[in-house]
Amino acid sequence: MVNVFIVHSGSNYKEAQSLRKQLEGTHDANNKELDPHESSHSNVLILENGGPFWKIEAKKLIKQAQLVIFLQGEHSAESPYIRWEIETALKHNKEIILHPLDTTLASPQWLTKPDAFSKLPKLKARIINNVEGIKERIRSYDLGEYNVFTDDIEKILADPARKAELFEQYKLYQETSENLVSRRQSISNFYISANSAITGFLGVLLAMSASLSNTLCIIIAFSFVGTILNISWVNILDSYGTLNASKMKVIRLIEQQLPISLYDSEWIIMSDKLNSKKYQSFTASEKRIPIIFSFVYIISIIVSIVVLTITNM
Repeated sequence: MVNVFIVHSGSNYKEAQSLRKQLEGTHDANNKELDPHESSHSNVLILENGGPFWKIEAKKLIKQAQLVIFLQGEHSAESPYIRWEIETALKHNKEIILHPLDTTLASPQWLTKPDAFSKLPKLKARIINNVEGIKERIRSYDLGEYNVFTDDIEKILADPARKAELFEQYKLYQETSENLVSRRQSISNFYISANSAITGFLGVLLAMSASLSNTLCIIIAFSFVGTILNISWVNILDSYGTLNASKMKVIRLIEQQLPISLYDSEWIIMSDKLNSKKYQSFTASEKRIPIIFSFVYIISIIVSIVVLTITNM
């Protein structure tokens, strides 16, 4: 079930409620009640009323949602409130679906932002003009379905040249996944070395320094630097984990169209070996190391501050 948040202006509240009923599968476009047993992939969230704390409620709903639908009316793009909701959704990395009530309406200029990679202007929304298209996007999102092929797979496999090109691309993509793991390990080695150097330096400093107050101040400073370093390390591990999971998803989608499915088979075999044991990803395991280092640094900061306070009393 996908949580969907509808952004709308007050003048389009009726249209928003109609869209909600259609997406949840309770009513059709003519507001006719449908079979309650018909499956629905969406749970629609709408900000029912304003008030002085509307931003808090809107932000809460945006965080709950996986998809955000911008119901664009005639004057919606001019509303600073709608703009705030959409930009908040973008900050939280939510997919935006732009659903104009009138197909002649131009997309808001403020919704066009530089692409993270090319830096070229790009509309940060997927335009879908009809409700069925929105339902299909919600369904594919819920089921995790993505189309990685530029043409019908049967046509590709029937052409020897294109089939050979497919297998070559597949092999190259597998290599990028393996290289990603190597790069992540290299980065982890760097951070481990940096943390070891900091903790080693602080240990030597504490053993050799004559001035307690100066030593404690240096410990606080370096422990703070170490903590910031480990926050960066955790963020990088999360990014690599997300990227690697995405690559595995693409490889799995390709293998579904091939004679063998290696990664799915590997997962099934591993699941059988684990039985009821809970699987823990490499990313979750690796994140324990910076967390332990950070815990040591925070304890060092607290102890140093307490000792400094006592000695200066």
